[in-house]
Amino acid sequence: MLIWIASYPRSGNTLLRLILFHAFGLRTCSLYNDPSDIGSRKEFSDAVGHASLPPGWTPEAARSEDRLWLVKTHHPPTDDSKAIYILRDGRESSLSYLHYRNQHDAEKATLADIISGNVTFGSWSDHLRSWNPTQRPNTLLLKFEELAANPLSYLPQIASFLGVQPVGTEIPSFATLQAVNPAFFRSGRTNSWQEAFDDAHHLLFWLLHHEAMFQHGYRGFIPEPFRSAPPEALNQLGAAARNGLQYLLQKKNEHLWKREWELNEAFRKAETHCADLERHLNCRLAALEAAHQALQDKLDAMENSRSWKLTRPLRKIRRALR
Repeated sequence: MLIWIASYPRSGNTLLRLILFHAFGLRTCSLYNDPSDIGSRKEFSDAVGHASLPPGWTPEAARSEDRLWLVKTHHPPTDDSKAIYILRDGRESSLSYLHYRNQHDAEKATLADIISGNVTFGSWSDHLRSWNPTQRPNTLLLKFEELAANPLSYLPQIASFLGVQPVGTEIPSFATLQAVNPAFFRSGRTNSWQEAFDDAHHLLFWLLHHEAMFQHGYRGFIPEPFRSAPPEALNQLGAAARNGLQYLLQKKNEHLWKREWELNEAFRKAETHCADLERHLNCRLAALEAAHQALQDKLDAMENSRSWKLTRPLRKIRRALR
């Protein structure tokens, strides 16, 4: 049987994996095997209860097995398997994803890129809408903030959903986990976004994600324009913002594609020029080598000539006199 552990990146997926391992004795896997973070060191994997997927593993085969597969994913749903969806305040998830991405990816992103979804896995609310955890069958929705505040209180709910009883109640503290990997367990806070979001970032976030924020009860620190506006006006404004942003992203991509073509064309011309220059240098080198050989042949002919041999004693006398 397959059960997905789904979330937008940096939304508390690892916290749930810790609870499943330490409270239920269940090891979990990742669709990505996490070679650069959780799977990078044995002590980290052991703390989280991480196990690598075997070669050739497929969701289709896992669904038909008697074994329970608990697999982390950040992708949209691809089947109707059971799932536990972890939801976190999108502002905190976006900021944490920014830090994680810029630490592990060669191509850096901005906070605006993350908020607008111009990154792998898209935007926070698009991901949430794709899973639709409040309406999707066989899906348990857990909020990170509540789970982190009191994980033991959620054990009965998780046990009922999995059909497995808890085997322990000792869950590592955040400080313990941070000591194991401080780069991965960065802050564990619920309000660090306030230090990174300026007014423009906050307005952009609420323009694009206000529906999901209101729907799931995230009503703290709402920007003034969103406090009293009627929902239909906000929805129209949000739709206009998304359409405008998609247009800008399309234009940006067109510019990048054009720039890529120009760079490729310049590179092709440079390659052609270098090839022509190499041919010219090879011809010049061949000519110099031929001239050098001709001079060497003349010198050899002179040294082997009869006159050169007859005058050798005179040259020796001359050197001695000098």
